Amino acid sequence: MDKKIAIFGDSISYGVWDTVGGGWFSRLRKYYEMKSQEHQFYNFSICGYTSDDLVKVVKFETSLKKLDIAFVAIGINDAGFIENKNKPWVSQKRFEKNIQKIHQILKVNVKKIIFVGLTKVNEKKTDPIVYSRLHFYYNDRIKQYNDLINEYCIINKLDFIDVYSEFKIKYINNDGLHPNSLGQKYIFEKVKLYLLKNKIL
Repeated sequence: MDKKIAIFGDSISYGVWDTVGGGWFSRLRKYYEMKSQEHQFYNFSICGYTSDDLVKVVKFETSLKKLDIAFVAIGINDAGFIENKNKPWVSQKRFEKNIQKIHQILKVNVKKIIFVGLTKVNEKKTDPIVYSRLHFYYNDRIKQYNDLINEYCIINKLDFIDVYSEFKIKYINNDGLHPNSLGQKYIFEKVKLYLLKNKIL
């Protein structure tokens, strides 16, 4: 039976800089299309999103579509600092509360919720990285947020796909933050293997 599958996240799950495959979620859609499985894939990722933003949109999107599977891939922006190294984008305490809120909202209209872990950065290029404002990203802090997601999933018996542990610097785009095509392919392979191994899709 064909399923409705969505992802909620940021620029990484949106697929920026993957000029080959359009991001890991797009690669997943193409993989199942090649297997003649006509699942419906919806990408609700927005560049620059944090968990604060996600809390505001998940209820609206899921109320419109009763989903079979929802991927949540958020947190790397939360783990960053804005303007200076003493100004967290989203504190760990608020991030934990947001993850709980996102879970509680999603479970009303979603059969299966899967959290996807965070990726590493090239700190030589993210200390700082300049967009409209200065942003700072550090791997030790990203790992802390990644661990918070994992711990929440363990406690609440939710699926968690670890990406951080084996993510290599060669998977990172020249901007130091986003995965390149090789990195997106790596995430896709991790997700695909998890889905097949656990007979989820």
